[in-house]
Amino acid sequence: MILIGAGQGLAFAPMTSAGLAGVATADAGAASGLINTFHQLGSALGLGILTSVAATAVPPGAAAQTALVDRFGAALTGGSVLLAVALLLAAGLIAAHPRRERPGQPGQPDRVRRSNRTVSRG
Repeated sequence: MILIGAGQGLAFAPMTSAGLAGVATADAGAASGLINTFHQLGSALGLGILTSVAATAVPPGAAAQTALVDRFGAALTGGSVLLAVALLLAAGLIAAHPRRERPGQPGQPDRVRRSNRTVSRG
């Protein structure tokens, strides 16, 4: 439980920040609500899939202890597979996304936008 809590704490904040990057201020509330909705849907869907895997993983005629171990093993294997798929999907999306230039990088003049005019420094 500690690992799950730490993992969610370390993962959800950066995912939410990445999801809100580039969203207009007026749309930030709606975007945040949409992100949180999909966090909840993903958690519910993942739990449903793992529960289904665990429920069908009992060999016929198995003893109660053996059946319980088989169910946990199948659910953990299913969770690991889902995690690996998510990791590959995230890595593919990151690799396919073009990098944006950031102000203040070497060789790039800083530009600060104030009201209707652009001021160039450096």
